Amino acid sequence: QFALYPALAASVLISIPAASMEAADPEVLAHIADHGIRIAQDGWGGSANAAQQAKRRGVAVAKISADRLLDRDRNADERSSASTILEDTRAAGIAVVATDVRSDEDAVNLIDLGVETMSGTRFSGPKRLKAEPARDRLATP
Repeated sequence: QFALYPALAASVLISIPAASMEAADPEVLAHIADHGIRIAQDGWGGSANAAQQAKRRGVAVAKISADRLLDRDRNADERSSASTILEDTRAAGIAVVATDVRSDEDAVNLIDLGVETMSGTRFSGPKRLKAEPARDRLATP
């Protein structure tokens, strides 16, 4: 369908877990990118050249947890620091989206790091999907 409506491709962002990205067929990823569809990598690998590898796979956006970006990840000793990840992704031209942002404090700290696109419970808490039955609303005294 993207061949018929190429403008739609720019509005599509396919999110692929980091582990799946490493195993993905490069030809398939290239085919996706050739149609103008952007790829988001969900999570971040620990290697020193992860940003360049992601860029070669066609990744346009890295979705990384706030805990990882704020260096609260339990495996921090085994992985690149948040500042290194952010420097590497910027150099590779990959946008970063912080996920699982829970508080105003997290959001402010992420903005201080230069991460301005975020998602999580801080921005959209749980909501009722179905309206209350009419009988409950009418039973008020």
